[in-house]
Amino acid sequence: MRIIHLNDKLSPHLLERELPVSHKRKTNDSQSIRLIPQLGALMAFDRAAAHLSFRRAARDLALSPSGVSHQIRGPETHFGVSLFVHSGCSVQLTSNGEQFLQSVRSALDLLDGASRDLFSQTRGSPGQIRISALPFLSTAVLIPALGDLESLPRRGDPA
Repeated sequence: MRIIHLNDKLSPHLLERELPVSHKRKTNDSQSIRLIPQLGALMAFDRAAAHLSFRRAARDLALSPSGVSHQIRGPETHFGVSLFVHSGCSVQLTSNGEQFLQSVRSALDLLDGASRDLFSQTRGSPGQIRISALPFLSTAVLIPALGDLESLPRRGDPA
């Protein structure tokens, strides 16, 4: 491991590569900060594994295929393993990649659930709308229009 001086100006990517995965830094309040790959890299890995294609993952994430490759290179360098084997235009997961994918998907599912819970606590559940209006507008315009609103097809419903 390379010795890093506090005066060195280093990017977080370099720090992730230089420090061992098991290393934890203590904060003043005794909570540990884990050195894990960036969320964008984990999402790129998940999408690339789902499609077995960097090009399709790039479409999902609004990135270029080389951007997806760059994101995935971070965890590969960080952990010192290959997550994919490239074969022509497609990719296959390595055994390390398959194991890592299970953990990444669990973590992303937990984050998604926590985000949805927080969103529903603060804004209502997804699919609901909240309308604020003056009483006259509510009774004269909005309430009569609710019947029309309910008859509209919902997003995701077959047409």
